[in-house]
Amino acid sequence: MSVIFKICMNKEMLSAKKIYNLIFSSLSLIFIVMSIFGCRQESTITSETTTKTTIQLLWNEKDYEKIYSSIDYNENLLDISKNNLLFYGFSAYYLFRETGSVDYLNQTLSSLERFRLLYSESSDINLLNEVHLILSLSNYLLGQYKNAILHAEKVISLGTVIKKDIHIILGLSYYFSGDFAKSLIELSEIENPSYQLTILLYRISKKINLHAETIEYLNAASSISDNELEKYISNILLVNDYNSDKQYDSALNILNSLKSQLSSPFLLSSLYYYLGIIHGEKGNYIEARTMWNRSLEHNSENTYALDKLSK
Repeated sequence: MSVIFKICMNKEMLSAKKIYNLIFSSLSLIFIVMSIFGCRQESTITSETTTKTTIQLLWNEKDYEKIYSSIDYNENLLDISKNNLLFYGFSAYYLFRETGSVDYLNQTLSSLERFRLLYSESSDINLLNEVHLILSLSNYLLGQYKNAILHAEKVISLGTVIKKDIHIILGLSYYFSGDFAKSLIELSEIENPSYQLTILLYRISKKINLHAETIEYLNAASSISDNELEKYISNILLVNDYNSDKQYDSALNILNSLKSQLSSPFLLSSLYYYLGIIHGEKGNYIEARTMWNRSLEHNSENTYALDKLSK
């Protein structure tokens, strides 16, 4: 949310629509980061023979570059060991995390999918869990949401993963696949959701016309917000919803209650601008102009308030 905060502090007030768009254009990135760092950097890989001891030691030291370069992986070869597939695939994944190179991510898919096809029936359930978890996340990051869903559902069926990780991946994969109802179900499974996740739940519920839920999520977002800007955004989104439904008194109550919770002159200027908008919708034009003038008292460069007063 720091990017949004800097923009608001740049003496250019954002309309609710602009704030709304700005929040959600960054949500996918926020949750990708959450998903990546939610996954454990552990593995149940073990060496099968003493010849694998060196690679195992490198793995324990997290020297993924040496592991990756020391394994002669060729996807066209028919005979490749279980351990080589695992070490190569997981090392490629962690190298992607370090470098951001999609080539590593493609190699992760290639080797771990091959492991799954050749060795899944004879492998430990905890190891399979790790394989499907990384395959799900890798497919998600590559925008292959159907495959991400298949692997995420497999993880859940195995029943050994930390639920939060997989529900984030599965919920977001459903979201970007356009299945908003299933996305809402999965993301609602997460206990103690963050502010960003709660705002995303609001957006999903709005897409599928769950009016009561949209209000519930925005109230929840406001209550768990960590700063003024987050509190302001969640309340302004709620004001917009009430305004769209012509529930003007409810919108005014929220804005008037929010006054005492803000200290930023820019946010207060925007708040008074919205008070003017709601009063204008009610037909109270004198009160509306009073609010826009109050807006300029907090920020004389609020172009939205200036525009309203010029008409």
